[in-house]
Amino acid sequence: MVAAFLVLPLLSAAMSGCSCSDDPRTGGYICGQSGLNSGAYQQRVTTRQQTLENTQDDIKRKQQDSADLQMKNEDLTKQADQIEKDMNKLDADIAEMKKRIAAESASNSSHQKELAQLQKDAEQLRQQAAIAKNTPGTDAERQQELQRLQQRYNDIQNQILLITGGA
Repeated sequence: MVAAFLVLPLLSAAMSGCSCSDDPRTGGYICGQSGLNSGAYQQRVTTRQQTLENTQDDIKRKQQDSADLQMKNEDLTKQADQIEKDMNKLDADIAEMKKRIAAESASNSSHQKELAQLQKDAEQLRQQAAIAKNTPGTDAERQQELQRLQQRYNDIQNQILLITGGA
């Protein structure tokens, strides 16, 4: 009887000193049973599954964002390449225009003054095109400058046609 009185307080003290966690890797058999019965383990599994799903959703969103950015980058690269190509064509057109003005100046003595001015205008346009070609900026700014230069080119071209009579 004395042993029972000693065992009960010792057992009670030992049990009250035990704390259980919801981590099944710790705690032993009694805590494991307690975790199963209380639903703590299931709650832990549910929480971890939700965290996994959230992480997978984040990964999918980031992969989609990455793909979108890659497509946008490719589009911008194509635009920049097209602007560069158009600038090079404008350079070639201006050089051809200058040759034509020089040829007209040699054969058309009655419009020497106007043709000399057009030669200066064409050279100025060539310089502006070279500056625009080497000036960094957004694609929209470069496209706008290209359009302005092409319009100026067309104006000079029309003046040449007026002077030469459309030849």
